[in-house]
Amino acid sequence: MDVETDTGALLSKEMFVSGTQVNYFIICKTKLWLFSHFVTMEQSSDLVSYGKLVHETSYGEKKKEIVIDDRI
Repeated sequence: MDVETDTGALLSKEMFVSGTQVNYFIICKTKLWLFSHFVTMEQSSDLVSYGKLVHETSYGEKKKEIVIDDRI
């Protein structure tokens, strides 16, 4: 097999990367792997609910999240 042919085949495949994946790539490679393999956290856990509450109520005076193009 020709190396150029193999490279061309790889480059011609459609590839979609979301903003979330870019964020996880920068922040945490493990989180990126989990997200890319559709591993999600348990939504019904009391600890998850507590963590969400802490996230929403902590550092109220500082902006924690930003919106890009009303999508991300």
